[in-house]
Amino acid sequence: MLRREHATWPATLCLLACFLLVAATNRFFPEDQTTPSDSNHPLDRVAIIGASASSGWGVLLRYMNDKNMLSTQTISMSDIIEEVILDDDAQVTGEGNGMFFMSPLRTGTYQIETTKKAQPTLVFALDYLFWYGYGNRDVKGELIPMGDLGKSTRLALLEEGLKNLDTFSCPLVVGDFPDVSDAVGYMLSASQVPSPATLKALNARVQEWASKRPNVIVVEMSKLVKDMRSDQVFKIGRQQWPRGSKSQFMQQDNLHPTLDGLIVLIQEAGDQLAAHHDDIEIVEFDFNLKAVRDRLYEARRPEGMTSKPYTGRN
Repeated sequence: MLRREHATWPATLCLLACFLLVAATNRFFPEDQTTPSDSNHPLDRVAIIGASASSGWGVLLRYMNDKNMLSTQTISMSDIIEEVILDDDAQVTGEGNGMFFMSPLRTGTYQIETTKKAQPTLVFALDYLFWYGYGNRDVKGELIPMGDLGKSTRLALLEEGLKNLDTFSCPLVVGDFPDVSDAVGYMLSASQVPSPATLKALNARVQEWASKRPNVIVVEMSKLVKDMRSDQVFKIGRQQWPRGSKSQFMQQDNLHPTLDGLIVLIQEAGDQLAAHHDDIEIVEFDFNLKAVRDRLYEARRPEGMTSKPYTGRN
């Protein structure tokens, strides 16, 4: 009996050593965290890619103290998404690039490559395609002809953006092209704006592309931005807004949304996500604009200062 116990002891030590080796290996060479799991929820890892609207261009949080001294803080779409999504465990990464227009092909490709490394479960690309239709340089860096003559060139540029977005298999929220031709003289030049016929063709191509990809939702910026700028009654993000609300939702450059404009765009995207994906429920989003805005302000409020939101009427 004693001999059998001594005989199995080396085997026990061997098994123990193997166990410790495996444990050490897992510690220093952990399981690949970039491999997506079938159990992932779409709101687990949210990524943002895009241009200046996604970067929060021109959007400031305003605070004032008892001496009427004003303080401001910048904010981006990622901050807003964190508040609209009610799950505190949702990880939101990435942001837009205000200089996207300088080199859409290079910037857009870089954003895609960087975002892929994070293995997102959901991607917001509300203005990612904007400079693949607007702008004045084609895929070769040459000037795009103005008017309808630039149609084929702009469509070829759009294909580059769509090809980049094709790398994502997770839910993807894409915006189409709004008509912001009245931003010429403010933030845009006439050479950067597609003709009405070209704009229609660009949006038709986005819809055609999306129709063959079940993971893609097109948020029609073409309609939503028009509604926000119309000064007429409109609905967005499960809320209705009265006549005369343009200044609440659009900045004076006629191109970029205000803070409230970005909030309702994200709320609209959340509404469409819940409608199209069984794994996403409507209760996972906050559709109260004021509540979202208040949380954004309060979380960043400097000590001794009072929030002073700009709603277009103050």
